[in-house]
Amino acid sequence: MVLPATTRCAFPGCKGAIISDRHHITYDPEEKTCLCRKHHKEITAINSVKVRKQKYTRLSNRQRKFLLQQFLSGKLKPPRQTHLIKAWDEQRVCMVCESRSFRKSRIWKELVCKKCGSHGDNIGTLKELQAKKDEDAKRHDEIVKALAKTQKRPVR
Repeated sequence: MVLPATTRCAFPGCKGAIISDRHHITYDPEEKTCLCRKHHKEITAINSVKVRKQKYTRLSNRQRKFLLQQFLSGKLKPPRQTHLIKAWDEQRVCMVCESRSFRKSRIWKELVCKKCGSHGDNIGTLKELQAKKDEDAKRHDEIVKALAKTQKRPVR
């Protein structure tokens, strides 16, 4: 798995957060910004609330840019946690292929991924998957730093 080059979160005052998500500001033309997991989740929730308020019609590029600008300036707060948001975090996911479709095994009496056939410890929650991704990103940063140190030495 190739991890993206590390950059800082675009949210002002976010201290040293590792970028795990690239948020689509607009889709056509495609514009993205770097956000940490927490801030990406917050702006996505803000966009979702706005879509529901306008009766499930898509947000225009102008609206999406405006919402992001207001969020980054601190004028928009993320919506409060509801039971739906909490249930989303506890949703089951395959840690191997990130699929969310499972079947119940007749033999093992446990969930089995329909896409790759993984079961047991390879099935977790979205929170566990994100923790694994964050750990991989930290490991990637350490490797990049170590490589940078070795490349600075003069070659004889």
